[in-house]
Amino acid sequence: MKKRIFHLVSLMLIFASINVSAQSISQTFLKGTVKNEKGETLDKTEVLIANNSYTIKKNVLTNANGQFSISLDYGLWDITISHEGFEDVILNDYNFNEKTFSTNLDIIMKASLKNLEEVIVSTGSRSVQRTITSTPLPIDIIGAREIETTAQPSLDKALQYTVPSFNTVNTPVNDATTLLDPYEIRNLGPSRTLVLINGKRKNTSALLYVQFSPGRGETGADLSAIPLDAIERIEILRDGASAQYGSDAIAGVVNVILKSKITTPVLNINGGVTSAGDGGNFRISYNSGFKFGTEQKGFFNYTIAVNNTENAVRSGIIDVGTEVNTFGDPTQALTSAANKPIVDYLKVYPTANNTNGTGATQSYQFLFNAEIPIKSTNNWQL
Repeated sequence: MKKRIFHLVSLMLIFASINVSAQSISQTFLKGTVKNEKGETLDKTEVLIANNSYTIKKNVLTNANGQFSISLDYGLWDITISHEGFEDVILNDYNFNEKTFSTNLDIIMKASLKNLEEVIVSTGSRSVQRTITSTPLPIDIIGAREIETTAQPSLDKALQYTVPSFNTVNTPVNDATTLLDPYEIRNLGPSRTLVLINGKRKNTSALLYVQFSPGRGETGADLSAIPLDAIERIEILRDGASAQYGSDAIAGVVNVILKSKITTPVLNINGGVTSAGDGGNFRISYNSGFKFGTEQKGFFNYTIAVNNTENAVRSGIIDVGTEVNTFGDPTQALTSAANKPIVDYLKVYPTANNTNGTGATQSYQFLFNAEIPIKSTNNWQL
């Protein structure tokens, strides 16, 4: 009796070991590496694996080295690899067998922007790093491509052609105002608009508008000092935001997001002239950068730009009566000794030799955007 029980237990153990061995043979790990077209590994890439009926689904994310590993039974599986900013890679009826285990599944993903949506970060919100997809207040998102299509030499002029309620004007014969044109949002002066760079407050200029120009008696941030090719996008809150930012945000907030992605170096050359043949402008700029630090997570993006704008003279005809009333004797005839020199001079020089129009300017710009990761438990960055 004892021998029969012993033989029965032995047979059960043998069958159990055979079953375990069969399971270990029919199921193992599928491994792979996900990279972009440049050969760089992509972390946090989602790998979704499902059978044909999608009754069984498994998913995993790639690690910092772009690698993934997942246990599967042998058979046919549909594999979908997806990563933000890249086209999905779909492998239908992928045959997973013992040969699959011995080779690494290399996935190359192609960059694509068609599925990306603009993300608004921090503008109009008290919270830090909060993503807003819909807001009760009007927020304009101006991309780099939209800025380029305006063909304007400076940022303030480009915004005038892309943003409702944003207005800036050339102010000839206004001394230093010619170098820094005032701008308005919702008919409020430049000191009522808060300008941010990457969510940080930009310093205001030292120019006080004292002439008869928009924004008289105010100071504002110099938007024209920011090179156009250094901008990734601009977020504009066209409504009062004084509760979040203070009294200088009564008109709204302009948040300039600088480029942080390191791509192929770009050289831009632009030029133009007015319909009258004057006021020619020329701009050349160069944008590039590099990565550094641990795992290449730090970056340094820089832009160098040179701008040159010539005069565009639009002097008007001087009114004789106004000049006589100002510099002559309006009680006497125009042929009198007091008024005749004024009349004769204006016949030869109707504009009184005044030069009114946009002034000739030159500017040399350098701007960089850098980030240095600091190792810590909180993943701090500078």
